[in-house]
Amino acid sequence: MANYSRRLWSVSAVRGLSGRTLDVLTYEEWLKLPEVEGIEEIVNGEVRRMPPEKWQHARVVEELARQLRVQLNPEMVYVATSIFGLVIRREPLTTRAQDLAVFVANQLVEVDGYIHSAPELAVEVFQQRIPGSRELRSSGTTKVLPRRKSGSFRQRR
Repeated sequence: MANYSRRLWSVSAVRGLSGRTLDVLTYEEWLKLPEVEGIEEIVNGEVRRMPPEKWQHARVVEELARQLRVQLNPEMVYVATSIFGLVIRREPLTTRAQDLAVFVANQLVEVDGYIHSAPELAVEVFQQRIPGSRELRSSGTTKVLPRRKSGSFRQRR
């Protein structure tokens, strides 16, 4: 877990397209919302916005991606490091913005401009404070999310 706090805003603060305050954001409503700065995930219909990651975090992610890319065939496997919408499920809406994801090219499912297929590997890099210091240290930690028979992957809690 990251030792630094991330700001979270509830979807109740987001005005719905009909002018009402939303309790739970649906997939269709989410598609109509404008793009936002920073990182945004939806968990069970609730919008969670987080500030952009620090430079050291990006360096660790890019180094992991570089090491993976030299070992994988780019025509068969995609290694993605940019923030993109990965739809975990549509009801209740849950999307994630992982640091790195690996997809088999011929199994990639794109709908409405977002990815709806499970990655073969999802990586999240955590930052921790060095004891007795104000400095942060990044360490690569991978979370392998096992596939279900349906092709989706189990959500971590």
